[in-house]
Amino acid sequence: IVFPKGSTFALSLKYLEEVSISDEENKKVYHLYANAIIDDFLAQGYQLAGIEHQADFYVGFGLALASDFSESQISEKLGVSPGLPSSDKESKASFLIYVDEAKDERRVWRGSAQGYVQQGSSDEALKARANYVVTLLLAQYHK
Repeated sequence: IVFPKGSTFALSLKYLEEVSISDEENKKVYHLYANAIIDDFLAQGYQLAGIEHQADFYVGFGLALASDFSESQISEKLGVSPGLPSSDKESKASFLIYVDEAKDERRVWRGSAQGYVQQGSSDEALKARANYVVTLLLAQYHK
């Protein structure tokens, strides 16, 4: 189900309870992806709900390093298998996103992507990567 243009949305961030990176770094990455999601939906003609319970749909997402949330856990809990090959030299991360209808909290779409963590990247490079990943995945939803 794709909601009509002008519909309102709210974000629903999902954090892991324990992660191997600092809280500050985790919040920074979540902030980048949240902004990319908001920008994408606004560009598609949707409106950000001023009050969460007034949204027509929710966009939920989570980010995790493979060391914090394994592929088997992703598959078991979320029913998706991103499947990027493991590397001894690079850390793998997953981005999971979904759209739920607000009225009955029914899941209407979900997507996932995996990539290797770009250690030492500039803030601009991290922002560009977040925008790229979000745009790529949400293009599937907006079809």
